[in-house]
Amino acid sequence: MFVALVGAAVLAAGVGTAAVALGRYGNDISWPQCGGAFPAQAGFGIVGVNGGVPFSSNSCLAAEWNWAVATKGAPAYYMNLSNPGSASAYWTQTGPRPCSGSSADAGCAYNYGWNAASFALGYASGQTGSSAAVSHVWWIDVETGNTWSSNQSLNVAVIQGALAYLKQHTSKAVGVYSTGYQWGVITGGVHLGAPVWAAGASSASSARSFCGTGFTGKPVKVVQYPAGAYDGDYRC
Repeated sequence: MFVALVGAAVLAAGVGTAAVALGRYGNDISWPQCGGAFPAQAGFGIVGVNGGVPFSSNSCLAAEWNWAVATKGAPAYYMNLSNPGSASAYWTQTGPRPCSGSSADAGCAYNYGWNAASFALGYASGQTGSSAAVSHVWWIDVETGNTWSSNQSLNVAVIQGALAYLKQHTSKAVGVYSTGYQWGVITGGVHLGAPVWAAGASSASSARSFCGTGFTGKPVKVVQYPAGAYDGDYRC
């Protein structure tokens, strides 16, 4: 339930009560917020399923999802992704494409992304309910802080696998979280046709200027910015 008081982080960002009430400004949280307070006020919430890397778990996902559901706007999930190659035990896990086991095998890369998404959706289903997990927006977190190949085409295959799995098994949009710079480093700036959650805005007021066409070639739907102790998010 929305409470018509605005938290200090939101006030500091210069966001008005009406905008929050309409679900225009929100927050995203994940495993770093476990054991601490969640944002006191948010127009919507986006919750991380993993513990920062693929095939890991956010131990307080259920509690954070309950927080997100209680906000004014529709909640969403996000999952982390990477490309560790054959250094990962999950690299040769069975998937829809043939895989030789080599780190240079595009089939293995696609299957890795596919299975990472399968793990994330399965964990979210167990923690928040299968109906919720398949009926909300999902975002795929693509950042240079995680391990990626120097071969950008293999990284693209990983992302394509994750996108394909979530698109086939959920009913809402599936998009990508990153910055234009990081997307360029990891993928070479490929246009994958997925909506964008763009990071990099310096404030709530500057977030609006990030709306438009994103680094995937599709529209920016959400923009992230610093909001006190949390990440703030603006819906375009």
